[in-house]
Amino acid sequence: MVEDSWGYKINGTYNGMVGKLQAGEAEIGATALFLTEERMRILDYVSMTTTTRFRFIFRQPKLSSVKNIFLLPFNQAVWVSCYAITFIVAFMLYFSVKYENNFAMVTDKSKEKRARGRFFADARGVAGRLVTIALYIEVILLYTSYSANIVALIQSSGLVIRSVSDLLHSPMRIGVHDVVYNRYFFAQKFQDPEKNELYRKKIAPTGKKSAYYTMEEGIERVRKGLFAFHVELGSGYKLIQETFANDEKCDLYEIPFLPVSNAWIAIKKHSPYRKILKVA
Repeated sequence: MVEDSWGYKINGTYNGMVGKLQAGEAEIGATALFLTEERMRILDYVSMTTTTRFRFIFRQPKLSSVKNIFLLPFNQAVWVSCYAITFIVAFMLYFSVKYENNFAMVTDKSKEKRARGRFFADARGVAGRLVTIALYIEVILLYTSYSANIVALIQSSGLVIRSVSDLLHSPMRIGVHDVVYNRYFFAQKFQDPEKNELYRKKIAPTGKKSAYYTMEEGIERVRKGLFAFHVELGSGYKLIQETFANDEKCDLYEIPFLPVSNAWIAIKKHSPYRKILKVA
């Protein structure tokens, strides 16, 4: 007999191939099944067919395409410190010049000085000059560090996205191979809250079309970039081998998501053929 589904529990009973095995209408399942706790209660598994792995496949994007590199040279604490120090130094400079009473009238000569990058009022006292020197040193050090970090970030070729959390918080779009078992397993509740959030936000968002694609469409989106596609690796890489250029293959990266095991051949519970099939 032929079924169009491996078999999943609906309203307390299994459909598809598992349902036929559970009801005793079939002895052996000709198609391999994933091991799940619920299925093990009603079926016996006799042999693993082949190693099966599922991953999100995507091309590692450039850092500038997923993050604002102009904010990355310094972390948040350093940025806050920079603003605080600049404000304090500017405050001290203002009052040192004010109380030294050395403000100059804006003349043609002072305008010429401003054109060369100087203040409209010179800090002639010792305190004002010390504060000005401190401000210059701060700006030079920050500019040097910032410029060096920007150059290093632009030239870096490291891994930008390494985990489910990175996928969730990146602008990368998500897709899943449209097969029955993916729709079933992705709809389950995960122990990892970030996986649940990824499913709600990027795979099956409320009021929007779910992100399930055919193999061909999903792999083509991966090739174009900024797209992660969840697929069985054997099938996925076969199509990648046929459609990707060599430089595009070098960018590929994988992230595991579903906690599923390898596929096994299942038979009816307590089937008389169990020992025979295990020996075979």
